[in-house]
Amino acid sequence: LPPPEWIKVAQEQVDTANSTATTALKPSKTAEELAKAAAAKEKRWQQRLTLMGSGLSELQLWLEDVVRQGVANLPLSQGHFWDTIAAKMVDAKLPRISSFLKETYQVVLTTEDWLEPVIARLGELQLWIDAFERRDQLPKLLQEELYTTLGRNIKKADILQQHPKVKDTWLVLAVLEEIDVEGRHYRKVWLQGLKKQQFALLLDFSFGNEGYEQQYVLGTYIKSTLVYYSELSPQRAICESYTLVNDEITAPLLEYTSFEELLTAYAQNINKNPWLLNFPAIISPLTPVYESEREQLFLIDVQNNMIPLQPMAEEAQWKLLAMSGGSPLQLFGEWNGHTFIPISVIDPIEGIVVL
Repeated sequence: LPPPEWIKVAQEQVDTANSTATTALKPSKTAEELAKAAAAKEKRWQQRLTLMGSGLSELQLWLEDVVRQGVANLPLSQGHFWDTIAAKMVDAKLPRISSFLKETYQVVLTTEDWLEPVIARLGELQLWIDAFERRDQLPKLLQEELYTTLGRNIKKADILQQHPKVKDTWLVLAVLEEIDVEGRHYRKVWLQGLKKQQFALLLDFSFGNEGYEQQYVLGTYIKSTLVYYSELSPQRAICESYTLVNDEITAPLLEYTSFEELLTAYAQNINKNPWLLNFPAIISPLTPVYESEREQLFLIDVQNNMIPLQPMAEEAQWKLLAMSGGSPLQLFGEWNGHTFIPISVIDPIEGIVVL
């Protein structure tokens, strides 16, 4: 017969007490042991830096080969031409470079006017190589940013412990669920703080059927304390918990009134962090215009400047035109240095609508 329930409970209490006692009796590490652990960690990091350097040297030869063959010949290259060098980057502990190469190949395959954006992306690869070779000349924060963009992961616990906290009321500007080039399911949640008017990106990955730990509703306001991964160019952040704000809020948002203002702000940020891949922005007023001859959608700002758009799904294009009806809109999106990626429309009546 199984033991009575009260015996099970008593045994669990004994086990818990023993575990707590064992933990309390465990001696703390001595200064010598801590020094040895730090030295071992530094040795592992220097070994990784050597491996990364070898990988980037191989990438340099690959880029020179591409230039010799001619960038215009890239569409003729088979997938293995890109997959081989991407796999070598993984072996060299450069996972972000690997994904970047695969994304560049997708641009070649899916974009009609691919030449200019691909050349720009190859230039970014060269910037990574040159920066790594001269990393000792960079300020410490810029070095850390370089290592992170190359693929070094930092534990959330370390970020929460070492980086400052930002307390604010945040507006949920976008909630996007997508699949990256590696086949991983992920969610992007864009926020803007009302007091400090800072943007924040909550990036979560879903493995298997786990789903996401927290749920965010588009257009709602939340009170939360965030911790940014980067101190140099705060963008991606960690949100441990939040409370929903039920009161009506009419605080103004940080927005740019023209394409020129956006480019000025982007230049200031790219000067701090040359590896800033996506820059969040609210622009208003913008008027979407569809040119039937070129079968392309454009955005016109208040100065009649035309903003280049990232290729959009046809359904999203017509949705944007329908919401505009020929009138200016307030748009939230990402600027990647070459094109604007519209994500959502901020409408005074409909609220925030994702395209």
